[in-house]
Amino acid sequence: KQWYQRRVAITAGMDEFIKNYSGKSDVKTDHVFNVIMEEFECCGISGPNDWNTKTDIEKWVQDNVPDSCCVDMEDTCGWDYFKADNTNKADIHNEGCFTKVVDGVKSNMELFGIIALVFILIEILQLLFALILRNDSKGVLA
Repeated sequence: KQWYQRRVAITAGMDEFIKNYSGKSDVKTDHVFNVIMEEFECCGISGPNDWNTKTDIEKWVQDNVPDSCCVDMEDTCGWDYFKADNTNKADIHNEGCFTKVVDGVKSNMELFGIIALVFILIEILQLLFALILRNDSKGVLA
């Protein structure tokens, strides 16, 4: 149940990104979303159709997908992607970013957990060695 509530909250936040997306590189939220799409090789929240349905038509041309959705990113490569008469559509990433980001976080959490366990084991070993040294040195200083 908690995971579902978190998923809804994260999706709502990402929906807000897309709704306000304008494609301008000087808008920080647009830049962040472009970086996410480039790094995770994804497009939209649940897929490329988000750009055709969830964007604000006053800020974004809904026939387009951002260039960061394109497999081979070039200037204007995602333009006119949803136009019916477009016969030269760019190859774009079809998986949504929500799944890719969550999977990335989950896989890194396992790594962070392993690293944390190693540090805890090292601390326990240091504590044991300190106790052993303390017991060995009790009669030496007297």
